[in-house]
Amino acid sequence: MQAIQALKALGTATSHGAPHGLHWLARRERNNLHLFAVNDSDGEGTIPFGLPLPPRSIRAVGEDRSVRVDGAAFQGSFQRLAVHHYELQLPPQ
Repeated sequence: MQAIQALKALGTATSHGAPHGLHWLARRERNNLHLFAVNDSDGEGTIPFGLPLPPRSIRAVGEDRSVRVDGAAFQGSFQRLAVHHYELQLPPQ
């Protein structure tokens, strides 16, 4: 798996560039991008993620819910101390 730098967490940012309390790591494996996101704060909310290009699909791994794709972006809802694993199917390169 390789590290991905082009993924961005959008919204209200701190001086470190990501919304307060949100930490994430993305790795690419062939045409799949795995995004692990953690809210380590007491706050709750929705965070939009911007991608370099529109994914074919997104699924929340281990969760019984769908994730809606809006062009090259999607939103993740985070309760306090929530952890999410998203699997994004990318177009072939």
